[in-house]
Amino acid sequence: MGLKDSIRPWIPPALLGWVRKLRGTENQHIRREWAVIGTAFPTEPDHGWSADSVVQSQTAKWEEFSKRISAPNPIAASHEDPLGAPNWVVAQNTHLVFAYALARALQGRRSLRWLDWGCGLGQYHLIAKSLFPEVKFEYWGKDFAPLIAEARRLVPEGHFVACAEELPAEPFDLV
Repeated sequence: MGLKDSIRPWIPPALLGWVRKLRGTENQHIRREWAVIGTAFPTEPDHGWSADSVVQSQTAKWEEFSKRISAPNPIAASHEDPLGAPNWVVAQNTHLVFAYALARALQGRRSLRWLDWGCGLGQYHLIAKSLFPEVKFEYWGKDFAPLIAEARRLVPEGHFVACAEELPAEPFDLV
């Protein structure tokens, strides 16, 4: 611990703010994670989740993610982690919540028709198949068109749509 870190707890916050203002660094200590980019929803294909870089990044991690969540491995890998990342308790807890919802929807059934809204490449379908290999899943995924095109290639047994209007009228067992 340096001198600065040793002294900081003893300096009143108002004095720290005043010193930062004098130095012109008053807002530099604030970590910005989010930024306002405007009020209109982006429509160009190179924005947000519909960007080609998202598809490329997710596709590059597909094989490793598939192996890491396959039995007998723990389901503690996140499809959003960089390649080679260690297992993560937050990912495990997220997947366990999904597993609980899936198990409740199954309730002794041998098949399940479910919709994954915002499915990406179908990563949760892989998790479902890994957790319940004996179940026949009718998997439907809805996401942006660039992701859907790649998802159809990676998960040929799935049904993928880019528009809600393309979804079947029949109800799902789990959404």
